Amino acid sequence: MLIKKSIKEILTPNVISVSLKTHALDVIAQMRSKMISCILVMDGQDLVGIFTERNLVQLLHQRVDVGGKNIEELMSSPVMTAESSINIYEAHDIFEKHNIRHLVIREADGTVAGVVTQTDIMDNLEAEYQNVNINSLEAEICRSLGPEYLCHNIWKELQMDRFLKTEG
Repeated sequence: MLIKKSIKEILTPNVISVSLKTHALDVIAQMRSKMISCILVMDGQDLVGIFTERNLVQLLHQRVDVGGKNIEELMSSPVMTAESSINIYEAHDIFEKHNIRHLVIREADGTVAGVVTQTDIMDNLEAEYQNVNINSLEAEICRSLGPEYLCHNIWKELQMDRFLKTEG
């Protein structure tokens, strides 16, 4: 059975943001020093843009001189956002539909709760898929052995086997 994990469980809170007039080279330097893939661009308290690694790669490919530019000239806008009440499957659909790699998550009052990346989503979907497969396998083993063999014994054996593999 799939557990629909809330997006709030996997988002990165306390996202770095800059103002519209921040020099592009300063933004790029922050991304590099903090090893982050995006920075939000704010106009006061309003989210107006996002600058990502993808933006930078495209600018470099186009040979754009970013040296004398402010981030407002280079950012992506409008920013794709979603409410913090969604789950990871709904977020995945947004990523697929809009071909994005970063999704800004907002609280019900509109404030930024954090950012989720495409990698965050894929890592968590993979973990859920693996859990579903393990649970299905365990159920199938119990069915195939029949009622004469207690399924809780199988469960204990599987758990011990997993423990030994992770500890060994």
